[in-house]
Amino acid sequence: MEKRKKTGYEQEHKKTFVKETFSAEDILQNLKDYFGFKTNLELADFLGVKPNTISTWKKRNTLDYYRLITIGKLHNVDFNKLFSHHIHEQNSIIVVPVELQYQYVSQREDQGFINNLPRYQFPFAYGEGARAFQVTDFSTFSTFTGVSYVVGNRVQGLDAVVEGGMYVFVNKVQGIFTGRVERDRGTDDIIYVIPGDNKILPGKIKMIAKNIVEIWKVHNVIFHDLVD
Repeated sequence: MEKRKKTGYEQEHKKTFVKETFSAEDILQNLKDYFGFKTNLELADFLGVKPNTISTWKKRNTLDYYRLITIGKLHNVDFNKLFSHHIHEQNSIIVVPVELQYQYVSQREDQGFINNLPRYQFPFAYGEGARAFQVTDFSTFSTFTGVSYVVGNRVQGLDAVVEGGMYVFVNKVQGIFTGRVERDRGTDDIIYVIPGDNKILPGKIKMIAKNIVEIWKVHNVIFHDLVD
């Protein structure tokens, strides 16, 4: 029986299909890139499976798609991006909403808590490990008085803090505050934060270095509600 010659359309269709096929390993790597995970252990914890399950999925080239879709919907994952060959260009970052900031102070080292925080892809470039914090009022720095988000990268210690710069301070005693910094003239162990919301917390907030557990240098401010 004579074999039928494939049409140009069929040849092109086959070529495209092969190019866009994803293995289980591809999808798992995209998940890691999308959420910024560095290890399979972090990914397994996020998906609620044992670490060896990740290895099994890769070996067998199979996935629990129901689990992935369910968790993806919970975190508002863009599945078009998840199945993209350019996912590394489309990473989302963790957002700490106001209603979870109290818990963040005490559970910031709990990877399960961090993994379950909402994420969003903001429309600008940001460095690796960036994080966003919601603020309710930036009336000191802008006429905008709605919900805002500051995006920053973590700095280590007060020595890296520049007076007049805007930072997010996570204080284990006082909570989370965003504002400009003023240094104490008498000691390097005390700083003052001038918050954006000068109506609720007028004046300066005094902070002692030993109580500050995280510092984030703010490099972007979003003056509208981008995160559901």
